[in-house]
Amino acid sequence: MSGTTLAGRIAAAKAQLDAVYREVRAIAEAAGMYDPETFGEAGEASLLEVIDSLADVNLAIGQADAPFESAEWHARKLGI
Repeated sequence: MSGTTLAGRIAAAKAQLDAVYREVRAIAEAAGMYDPETFGEAGEASLLEVIDSLADVNLAIGQADAPFESAEWHARKLGI
């Protein structure tokens, strides 16, 4: 789809956000591969915070789906 219309630009932005979601998930999975015990007690807490924070990022990204879909639908309805 061309990104020249407003609806097209919205769809393209959502696709970019979806790509960010997948990348953040991959980063969280990579962080989960580390053995927390190798970092000591404070390091273990920090590693868990990295993973939890990335999960929060993806939760926030996931909440953008409905508004993006609504914006795109309305833009298409207007033909823009």
